[in-house]
Amino acid sequence: MKQNSVTKKKPKLKPEAKQKLNAAIKKLFSAKPYSEVGMRDLAKTAGISVDTIYRHYESKEKLLVTFLVDEWLSDLRLRVTDHLKGIDSAEEKLRKISWLLHEYVEKNPEIGKIIFFALPNEFFFKSYYYLPLVQDYFMLYVELVKEGQDKGILNPDMTPGHLLEHLSNTLKVSFGRWVAGREKKPPTELAKLDFDIFWNGVRKSA
Repeated sequence: MKQNSVTKKKPKLKPEAKQKLNAAIKKLFSAKPYSEVGMRDLAKTAGISVDTIYRHYESKEKLLVTFLVDEWLSDLRLRVTDHLKGIDSAEEKLRKISWLLHEYVEKNPEIGKIIFFALPNEFFFKSYYYLPLVQDYFMLYVELVKEGQDKGILNPDMTPGHLLEHLSNTLKVSFGRWVAGREKKPPTELAKLDFDIFWNGVRKSA
């Protein structure tokens, strides 16, 4: 029995082509806003036909989300999970997550630029609905908020979304200053200060 064309899986992009496309995505999206990069720009930079890109990824949004989650952030999520083992305090878990995020963007500045400066906010809200990894990452903050509020150390009005936004925005400021040359210290050297600023804003008032 022949497989229905609707349910038939798409062929995977060849590793060499995928590597070229990965490099092109980082190069273009880290230099320009999301709206200013087109599929033809990506195809030209990667040396791949635009039809090939559409055949595998359907749209610019799907292309970038796929690389962002499957190629770039999946290892970070596993690293976060591994490093949180054995840590009991919600505060210390958040401190560890903050440090790992600082370390990641320092080692991957192109990806940091894309996440913080190239993508519109609604991009991530759309991603939540169809990407298991993004949902899984958000659920981590849901659990941390519940744990912190149950133990009386987090602001009782704090939501997972607020917690994630505060943590991300603190890093965004330091990272943005660093890549712009206005801050000499790399993100990891500012991680402690950034966390103290973040924690003072989300902890329960005495």
